[in-house]
Amino acid sequence: MKLLIVTQKVDMNDPVLGFFHAWLEEFARQCERVTVICLQRGETRLPQNVTVYSLGKERRPSRVAYLWRLYRFVLRERKNYDAVLVHMNPEYVILCGPLWKILGKRVALWYTHKAVNMKLLIAARWADKIFTASAESFRLPSKKLSVLGHGIDAGLFARHPSHAPVTRLLTVGRVSDAKDVRTLILGVGEVHEQQPEAPLVFDVVGGPAVRADECYLHELENLVASWELGGVVRFLGERTHTELPAIYAAYGLFLHASRTGSMDKVVLEALAAGLPVITSSEAYPGFPNVHRFTPGDPHALARGIMKMIAEKPSAADAEHARSFIRERYGLGTLIGKIVHALEH
Repeated sequence: MKLLIVTQKVDMNDPVLGFFHAWLEEFARQCERVTVICLQRGETRLPQNVTVYSLGKERRPSRVAYLWRLYRFVLRERKNYDAVLVHMNPEYVILCGPLWKILGKRVALWYTHKAVNMKLLIAARWADKIFTASAESFRLPSKKLSVLGHGIDAGLFARHPSHAPVTRLLTVGRVSDAKDVRTLILGVGEVHEQQPEAPLVFDVVGGPAVRADECYLHELENLVASWELGGVVRFLGERTHTELPAIYAAYGLFLHASRTGSMDKVVLEALAAGLPVITSSEAYPGFPNVHRFTPGDPHALARGIMKMIAEKPSAADAEHARSFIRERYGLGTLIGKIVHALEH
């Protein structure tokens, strides 16, 4: 199959969207040809059967220029793709859906967000298929919907297994109120208060995305200062996707408190790296090596952390979780499902 993919950014070093570079590599393995239209392009190392066209955000053109390039690429490359996958940006389905219908191209939308707005409603009407990671990550009822799970390069994270002590704690992701980093800090603070002799370290990898997130980060920094946790809690900022495997390997326990209700791929990455996970999310029922605490309850989190410290994680549990993630959420499995759905 020859596939057109429309996405926001192609950059292997981007701290948020860098993972999509691995998606393109896997699509290249499973498709005859892959053409990519992105809003912005950074560093890439892609196979020869992948061609990337940028709409030029890195050069800051006008919106008219964006649209001109979008339609030019869509029309010019029409013989080089049989189907279209739009990744996370329903507006491209709205802009090009009628044209793709005229051209006879099957159109799919990948979307993982709890928000349901007019853009999504319109895009869902034009799309032939809709893919999402979990039932919670697409809230619009649709017969076109297929829940496929996330896809991660499980082998990459497994090549950097964690051997760090459980007192080295980590969370990864956008620093925002929706991720409830505050509860994580309060829980860690309680553990430190009750077990001051424990060599506790809690690192937050990630940064703010919008102004509200910046205000939230400032509040968290003030919270750390008021609790005198400066020697325990550290904000390390954003890291590139290529750095993440080595980062996971340096910690012994992953903390997660996202309130989005949908499956978060950082949890899958942590499990693939061998870290036990303590989460307040209900999105991981039956997952091995995942322990749950009550949402928004730092006392429950503290009890969970202290239990892990006392019992010490099991190597067998870590290996079970790695196998589970590799078999069910490996990137090759996910891309295979998408390709098969677009071919039939």
